[in-house]
Amino acid sequence: MPDTDDIAALIEGVESFLQEACPVDRLHKAFDGDEEIAGAIWGGMMELGLGGVAIPEEYGGLGLGLVGVSMISERIGWAGAPGPWLAHTLAGLAITRAGSDRQKAAWLPRLATGEAVATLALHELEAWGADQWTLHPVADRISGAKDYVMAADTAAIAIVGLAGGRLGLVDLSDPSVKREDFIVQDRTRPVSRLVFEETRIDPLPADFGAGLLDVAAVLVCADAHGGSERSVHDVSEYSNFRVQFGQVISQFQAVKHKLADLALAIYFNGAYYRRVAEQLETGAPDASLGAALAKALITETFSNVARIATESYGGIGYTWQHSAHIWLRRAMFDYAWLGAPAAHRRRALELIGW
Repeated sequence: MPDTDDIAALIEGVESFLQEACPVDRLHKAFDGDEEIAGAIWGGMMELGLGGVAIPEEYGGLGLGLVGVSMISERIGWAGAPGPWLAHTLAGLAITRAGSDRQKAAWLPRLATGEAVATLALHELEAWGADQWTLHPVADRISGAKDYVMAADTAAIAIVGLAGGRLGLVDLSDPSVKREDFIVQDRTRPVSRLVFEETRIDPLPADFGAGLLDVAAVLVCADAHGGSERSVHDVSEYSNFRVQFGQVISQFQAVKHKLADLALAIYFNGAYYRRVAEQLETGAPDASLGAALAKALITETFSNVARIATESYGGIGYTWQHSAHIWLRRAMFDYAWLGAPAAHRRRALELIGW
């Protein structure tokens, strides 16, 4: 695993790249469907090694721990970078933690370089928990559907959630796999439904379904925190140059208090998700509880912050040309993907025995 200085240098490089690659005007074009720009951003991320941040060095990855990976997720959330990095990274981590030597050798080097894209096919409508998955392999084949699958049109493989909290690998070039697109709000991370009809599946030998969801929750929290910080930063910058009644609006008490409330709402969330990442990395007994509570708190905070920030621009905040809606839509995705805050609070109560 790289040392602390190397990780800090990597994160600084990621931040520098994303600032250059994702200015608001360019991000708008990618959001509106410019595949060339979206592809260039993704390609640059792969050149930086972001395709293999959680993949061991022996397979061509960077071998970062979960804290380092989550901090990169935060920078991606700040930039609003398009692409399936979240699902790709989690799929690589699933193969690393639960895959066989054969599966690792076949796929991890290709995922690390971005030669192949991987995704997750875990959720079944509102069934988010690993104990709710229903697909059951029969003679190494599955039939059924999975929802909210990122990059289903470009991914080479999907890590699929199976009954009993197990995981399996499906080659998406198999003609028995059908794709149905959803109408989504967050165009930076479009999702689809995958339908399997007697599709061959390659089971991952180790049990990592519930653990994968915990890790996914932390990376979503990191993305949400980065987006929250961006929303507060942008509306604060706007308030410092927008003039009303002869002075910048940041001098008005009502605006000052609103900005202070937003800053306070997000202040501790970065330390919180990193602490949960540490707990998951070390196998702390209450790590799953921390992940559930963090997912509930931080994604709900992002949703509220992005909404209030959008309102604070006045009428222009609601226009398509303004950037506020990009992070508002990402907030909606982070809020809902893996389950809404209420579902994670219920899970937290179950974990503590209530």
